[in-house]
Amino acid sequence: MKGKRILILSLILVMAIAGFTVASAGFGTTDSKIFTVAGTSFENWSSVYTTSTTARATSSIQTYNYNTLPMGHMGAQARLYHVGTTAAISDTGMEWTKAAARGITASTPTLNVSPGYYYSQGTTQVYNGSNYTSEPTYRTPNVYTN
Repeated sequence: MKGKRILILSLILVMAIAGFTVASAGFGTTDSKIFTVAGTSFENWSSVYTTSTTARATSSIQTYNYNTLPMGHMGAQARLYHVGTTAAISDTGMEWTKAAARGITASTPTLNVSPGYYYSQGTTQVYNGSNYTSEPTYRTPNVYTN
């Protein structure tokens, strides 16, 4: 009887933890994309964060070897999408480094959203000596909010 009681309590505990996990925040991120512009290597990536009622997106870029570049040489633009739509539901516009920096992260506002799947895909830009080179991030996995 004691063993059965422990088993039942263990199952209740596992179900409680599983229930808490489902209700907690969701997160998805991309692999880093490594690319070179004007002899400098960079990496970029995007992430999506959800709770049961909110979602937000980030996009980041940094120099691959952590070199510092002058103000305005790197930019990031984050976009949040609801699966099934083609237009972003939130977009930061391109945000630029405001001082010498190794990188920058753009983050959309946290939005109250309806239940569903959300993802992020951003764009980054790097100054190439005469203009800017754009490099999109990979798309994140779909993350559910309920």
